[in-house]
Amino acid sequence: MVLNNPRISPGHVKAGTFVNDVADGSQVITGVGFAPAFLIIGSAGNLPVIVIYDGTIQVGQKAAATVIIDVLDPQTDGSNRIRGNMASLDADGFTITWSSLVGTAPARTFFYLAVAK
Repeated sequence: MVLNNPRISPGHVKAGTFVNDVADGSQVITGVGFAPAFLIIGSAGNLPVIVIYDGTIQVGQKAAATVIIDVLDPQTDGSNRIRGNMASLDADGFTITWSSLVGTAPARTFFYLAVAK
């Protein structure tokens, strides 16, 4: 990802949090206030996740192809697992499609930093 102009105008950056609230299906995150040009998504805990996504390419730990988040339950042997795929960058946020891989995945809080053009 190349940032040709690193200056970002006020009001074009939004930080927030969300909890993966669906076991299978789409989760729409709104309230950003603009269409993001790219996102940084992360989480803390026993299995941290850090991903940068620009609508096409994503890079970072736990990122491969369109998989942005692979959540394991740290309290088990990994038998509870959910995966999040980036579906879209939207006019007022973004959408993630979750799918349970095994068992009942844990709810987990994620942070995001959305940046507009």
